[in-house]
Amino acid sequence: MAACGLTEVKTMGRQFTMTNKQDGSSKVFSRIDRVLANALWEDTFPTVEATFLPEHTYDHCPMILSCYNDSLSKKPFRFYNMWTTSKAFLPLVQTNWEKRVHGCHMFRVIKKLKWIKNDLKALNKAGDLATAKKIAGGKYREAHANYLSFLHQSAKIQWFEWGDENSKLFHMSIKHRRRNNTTQFTMLLMDRIKVNSVIIDQGPMLTDSHKDSLICYFQNDDIKSVLNSTPNNKAPRLDGFNNMFYKVAWAIVKDEVCLEVKDFFLTGKLLKEINVT
Repeated sequence: MAACGLTEVKTMGRQFTMTNKQDGSSKVFSRIDRVLANALWEDTFPTVEATFLPEHTYDHCPMILSCYNDSLSKKPFRFYNMWTTSKAFLPLVQTNWEKRVHGCHMFRVIKKLKWIKNDLKALNKAGDLATAKKIAGGKYREAHANYLSFLHQSAKIQWFEWGDENSKLFHMSIKHRRRNNTTQFTMLLMDRIKVNSVIIDQGPMLTDSHKDSLICYFQNDDIKSVLNSTPNNKAPRLDGFNNMFYKVAWAIVKDEVCLEVKDFFLTGKLLKEINVT
């Protein structure tokens, strides 16, 4: 696949696409049906999905290839770590975090993050960050061209050509990952099978001590410790803010965020703005 420049199209539905229709220990499930595409095809159809339906009387699951209209869809917000280097970042967070919001702790955090999100978008388009990004981009392209020229002359082989191909495959992998992380909110054409409780009971289960540990009280330092133990680019939820944002702005947002986390464990409730998965 890599040699041919092919990647697997995003799939939905059944995990296994083939069964031998046998019973007991002779029964076999396998994922041998795949949809492959090159970079040009994926650029032409960026929202395509392959949905595998239940096999019913067949050995293989039938597949439907669907392409959705992307003209009306919005690009999701993504927090960029470079924003934390701007002198305007912390004052921007402070200004929005000091605004008064009526509601529960979770609602107040969500509302303030929405305000910060809008200001960060404006910050990205104007001012020193936009200028610095253009300057850095120009310097990188110049330095990268010089680097490849040096390798091409010193190696005296066709590394230059392969290096260009590797760069294309790298960007293809980024597009493929983003496409797999994008969900099309459509009705899947498949039968839903209920989970068999007998199978669940045969697996490992929580003991009473495990259950007690899940409801134990924890301090703000415990929340901060968990935050510090996770990578900067990990996103705790779907609002686009990664852990880097919370780590840099922790002195400003810590009280409200900790109250939000504790409120969830106390009530067991999530607002629909968060609980959308």
